[in-house]
Amino acid sequence: MYYPYLRGKQFELLAMKEMIQDGTLKKCIHPVFEPIKDIHGGLFRVLHEFNQSAVDCTVIVNPQVGQLSDSLTETAQIVKFLSDREDGVGAVSIGLIVTPSTDVKAILRIIQDRDGPSLPINIFHNGHNDTLIPTLNQSSIIDRISNFVDSKDVLRQYRTQVYKYPEITQTWHSTGTIKWRDPFPRQKRNIDYVSEPASLFSDDNIYYKEDGFQGFSDYQTIGRYYAEGGGLPRAVVLHLTYQVMNNGPIYISHFSSDSNLDSSDTAGKFAEAVHKLLTFAQENRLSNPAIAKLKTYSDNGSFPGLGVLKKISIQNHIYVIQDAMDAI
Repeated sequence: MYYPYLRGKQFELLAMKEMIQDGTLKKCIHPVFEPIKDIHGGLFRVLHEFNQSAVDCTVIVNPQVGQLSDSLTETAQIVKFLSDREDGVGAVSIGLIVTPSTDVKAILRIIQDRDGPSLPINIFHNGHNDTLIPTLNQSSIIDRISNFVDSKDVLRQYRTQVYKYPEITQTWHSTGTIKWRDPFPRQKRNIDYVSEPASLFSDDNIYYKEDGFQGFSDYQTIGRYYAEGGGLPRAVVLHLTYQVMNNGPIYISHFSSDSNLDSSDTAGKFAEAVHKLLTFAQENRLSNPAIAKLKTYSDNGSFPGLGVLKKISIQNHIYVIQDAMDAI
């Protein structure tokens, strides 16, 4: 199973909504959404589509970025939102980000007090929290959690604590574990990708089971780093993930514009970058609906906007992962 981790930005949500609507999102994909602002807007509409199509997903109830971050009040509102079946939100999994300072006890109390059926709980580990195991021992959720970690070392740090609570030891060790990391080679500025070579993105699609994981997760071609917005870039860069062999790892290439002296003529910069990408795709026999969209824009001489390009890059990555999963 693949768990693409997405923030609740407009074009990240649209990427998933479109794939649900056109029937191209496969059952091996379980998106994770971290809300960043009003949950009754775009996120609700996406979750409604997931509910209508009976596709599983996870919603983070304690976001760490955006307008809803680090607030128990907002956590309570998100949990209430997920409890309101009249809104058309189906049974999703609850996501909990655990950092060293997370008030695990307060958040689990909010989750346990929610109305509706018991939902799976996915814990995203972003640092060791001394209160996690004692709190789980006092709760009734231990049998429905999965752990998202960048390595098994994260869980090994809890072993000594777990053995102090024999009631939960066996259950804790049998919980599902998902490999969650960010392999995107982030640069500070778009212009810095101009000389960035193609590189290995991930081989988790090949080895996650061998490494003892039940699935894997990443931030696609966006990366973990979060920013509210930005100005016009000097360079337009299209990030493309792909496989060289059907059963092989995933690589990433960055196709940049050439006229990068200033931030003018973004549409012209896109034309330069997309020509390089489409030439590469043709030479390497790469095709999927996302690449086809880019070809349509190129053929029409139109520029869809930077947000749409971000959406298409996300969709391409998910198409690549789906093909990789089919080849396993």
